[in-house]
Amino acid sequence: MKQHIFLTGFMGSGKSTIGKKLAARLRVKFIDTDDRIESSQNSEIKEIFKIEGESRFRKYEESILDEIIHNEKSAVISLGGGTLLSSVNLIKVLASGLLIYIKSGPAEVWNRIKRSTRRPLMRKSGEEWTRQMYLDRITELMEEREKGYNQAQFVLNRDGKEADEIVEELLSEIKNNPPLGPLPYV
Repeated sequence: MKQHIFLTGFMGSGKSTIGKKLAARLRVKFIDTDDRIESSQNSEIKEIFKIEGESRFRKYEESILDEIIHNEKSAVISLGGGTLLSSVNLIKVLASGLLIYIKSGPAEVWNRIKRSTRRPLMRKSGEEWTRQMYLDRITELMEEREKGYNQAQFVLNRDGKEADEIVEELLSEIKNNPPLGPLPYV
């Protein structure tokens, strides 16, 4: 049985940074679903959203997730922040490995993403947004996604912690409480 470790959470929660470090420590492959989508479509996510729309992006996301689950050996997989909006994706993830929610509050997320130009759901052209408008949008999106995030077997609060601290917490939690039985790399 293939067993992956899936990292979920809101954009800017550190899934990619933490995922790379965790994969290196476990000596397994790291996969970022957003990177895979960009590579497969030969386009940045913000361009996919702009040209094809969010619903088409979500179809690419589902397809890439299927491909990864069925074709990759055990890996640490960073999911896009909205991947679990789809109950189909959520079921596949839960059946294929361990789901970990890297949780951050709106203010922490804002501090990490405020200079990013790669976040299509956070960039609105034609109008100037205040910090509070961004915080309100982050809160709104988080609330929409919370149901999927809360299906995780482990929830780790990222706020006030460095990525290396989170990795150590994850390693300890995975080793001491493997919810799927012994993982092949622990």
